[in-house]
Amino acid sequence: MVLRFREEEVSLSANGTGSLVYDVPEGKTFEVRGIAYSSTGAFKITSMENKGTGDQHVIGSLYSDMLKMNAGNVFDLTKLGLTITISGSKLEVKVTDISGSANTVRLCLIGEER
Repeated sequence: MVLRFREEEVSLSANGTGSLVYDVPEGKTFEVRGIAYSSTGAFKITSMENKGTGDQHVIGSLYSDMLKMNAGNVFDLTKLGLTITISGSKLEVKVTDISGSANTVRLCLIGEER
């Protein structure tokens, strides 16, 4: 197993929405097992869509405070029995600022690439 990190960053205006796009090359499969983040304010994830299959991995909102596990900024999908698998496609993650001021959100997907 090779541990892989895919990191993207987006700058949001106050209460604005933006997208982070993670590209997985053709012939590769990336299994997301965790999400780590840093941000300058509170945010929520409103969508995680596999652009190749159209699969939606978040229905509703996942708030930055909810992503904290064990007093850290890592959300372990495997503890919920989940993984997100992307093969030769893109994963688009939409985030919205809820801090009321400009916000930079950096999300790191943690998983295995084959």
